[in-house]
Amino acid sequence: MTPSDNLQTRTNDFLSKHSLAFVGLSRDEKHMSRTLFEEFRKRGYAVYPVNPHADEIGGVVCYPSISALPEDVEAAFIIRRKKDVTASVRECAQKGIRHVWVFGTAGRQSIDPNIPSLAQELGLYLVGGYCPFMFFHDTMFIHRLHAWILRLMGRMS
Repeated sequence: MTPSDNLQTRTNDFLSKHSLAFVGLSRDEKHMSRTLFEEFRKRGYAVYPVNPHADEIGGVVCYPSISALPEDVEAAFIIRRKKDVTASVRECAQKGIRHVWVFGTAGRQSIDPNIPSLAQELGLYLVGGYCPFMFFHDTMFIHRLHAWILRLMGRMS
């Protein structure tokens, strides 16, 4: 597989990993990152939260940085402000984490436009600008509808 494979291939490959860093997990229980974090855990993933401002979140030990993660982390899910994503993507590459998902809700238009080329330059397999709920099996109708609308608009590529 090459980093330029289609979106479905990249999402399937990312979701086939068993351990992932969760970069940007919020301490706020109502934040979207917490909902996604719990969903990944519920689905059996070993999830390693990265938050330099917390020792633990939801009873799970947090890591202060991507570089501090255990060696066996296979992928990284990044849900941070646009201005912070580039550094996280670079840190994933330095750590040897090749499968990276940058959260967004409207396709690639919802992430920093430099991220896809940076990921390709670094040899990363990027899913950029989408919510995992749109790709999980057995997900709620609203998430399937969201994916359908993005496909209709030509934003699922």
